[in-house]
Amino acid sequence: MRRTQSRYTFVLDCRGGIYISQCRARDLEQVFPRWYQEMTKANIPDVVEIVAAFQAVGHLAATPVAGMVNVWLAPALVRQTIAVVKIIRDD
Repeated sequence: MRRTQSRYTFVLDCRGGIYISQCRARDLEQVFPRWYQEMTKANIPDVVEIVAAFQAVGHLAATPVAGMVNVWLAPALVRQTIAVVKIIRDD
């Protein structure tokens, strides 16, 4: 487990929009709940449904990107459309 917090950048591609946010946490498990909180404050169409979809799959859906370091992808289904969030940890 990491002892210090890293900055995580989230790039969400959902229903024709791209939304970028950042949170600090020690690991992926901690950062997802913080991201949900940040998302609910954002002025994004259908944000409640988007957050619920990602909460349903949780941080376990985050898959490391082959050949990359500290980069993950996580999909979720929002209104019959796949939403994808890219997560980048900046150490």
